[in-house]
Amino acid sequence: MPRLFALADAALLLALGWRLFGREAGLLAAAMGLVSSVLALMASSLLLDGVQTFFLLLAVLFLHVALKGGRVHWAALAGAALGLAMLTKESALLWLPLPFAMLLLLGHAV
Repeated sequence: MPRLFALADAALLLALGWRLFGREAGLLAAAMGLVSSVLALMASSLLLDGVQTFFLLLAVLFLHVALKGGRVHWAALAGAALGLAMLTKESALLWLPLPFAMLLLLGHAV
């Protein structure tokens, strides 16, 4: 199961890089994620960091779509993904200011 989350992490890195910086950046981010020793370690052990990373990347992707499209349901999905990250591992509480930081930094520029 952790290996599936590691592959999903790479797919989310691809999607985020593609949406934010273009196709080449997305491909580079996914390739670097796949050859990363940290991702390989998380995929081969039962640590919850890979699962938490999946939900945090999903929250960032949904939040970007919400800020760009202006739809409320994407923001709700971002909140749900952030909540699942917090249920997975409590250190995700440190990411709670993420939506507010993205709104302040990228609110009108997305």
